[in-house]
Amino acid sequence: MINSVTCIFSFGSGQWVTGETSLHGPNLLLLAKAHFVGLPPARVAGCYSWKDENTLELIQRYIQSPHTETINCKFDKNKISVNFFYSNEPNSVHSEIKGVAKN
Repeated sequence: MINSVTCIFSFGSGQWVTGETSLHGPNLLLLAKAHFVGLPPARVAGCYSWKDENTLELIQRYIQSPHTETINCKFDKNKISVNFFYSNEPNSVHSEIKGVAKN
C-alpha cells in the first residue's frame, strides 16, 4: 500500500520564503527506527532561480538541519523532466520524473 501526503511549499524568486512541512527532509538517520517520531514540523526556506532558459532550480533548505533538497525542472516544449538532489547523498542518482504538459 502506498501512502499519499500532500505538502505545499513556497519558493521565492531570488529570496528565501520560510514555512513549515511535515515532509521529512534529507538526513543521515533515514534507517534509524522512529527517528522523527514526536518532532514538530520542520522549518524550511525555499528559493528558486532559472539556471538557463529551460531549467528551473528550486532549493529547499531545512533550517534546523545542515541538509538541502534541490529540485531541477527541465522544460522542452511541452515536456518536463524533474530530478531531485539531496545534500546528504552527493553522489546518489535518483529516478527522473518525466511528464507532458497539457493545454
